[in-house]
Amino acid sequence: MIKTLIFDWGGVLTVGKHTASIIKILERKYNLVNIFAVFDELMIALDSDKITFEEFCKRFNDRFGTKISTKEMKSIFEEAILSNDKMISVVQNLKKNYRLILLSNNNLPTIEILRNKYRDMLSLFEKQYFSTELKLRKPSKELFLYVIKDSNLNPKECLFIDDKENNVKQAQEAGLNAILFTDVDSFKKQLKEFGIKIK
Repeated sequence: MIKTLIFDWGGVLTVGKHTASIIKILERKYNLVNIFAVFDELMIALDSDKITFEEFCKRFNDRFGTKISTKEMKSIFEEAILSNDKMISVVQNLKKNYRLILLSNNNLPTIEILRNKYRDMLSLFEKQYFSTELKLRKPSKELFLYVIKDSNLNPKECLFIDDKENNVKQAQEAGLNAILFTDVDSFKKQLKEFGIKIK
């Protein structure tokens, strides 16, 4: 029986992937092309707390010849957030009967935005785990094992939801039940397979 649901944030509780959305804005605003590889590498380092946001912006500007300030970059990070209100409504329904945990690869600027402007969404989760604060990043099996231990979970009674296949596979390796999120309607059907009904 499932008692706890562990949710990813970007691509599950948002419409679209956060990194991809940021890249689209940067390419449009600054007439840039083919920045994904470099930007994604920088985001992974930022999400893992291996570089500061200031260093992130400096490296990006050095690579692409831009002069984007930390303030402007943070505003772009915020602009790229589009809440998946339909999914959040489902999560609100689930909160009535299940423990809810958030597990996200995320960085300090985005976490600050979420804590300032998306408090209602964050309040749905009794615990929130962010990669930059733990210095561990999905799909690290070690991260899943940490969450299981820290929240005193029985992995067989947990269901992990993420939009990235590698993260789902590693969660399963750590003993969790896990499903790949694609869209809200499919998600509801997947929940039924675990005996979870949404009104």
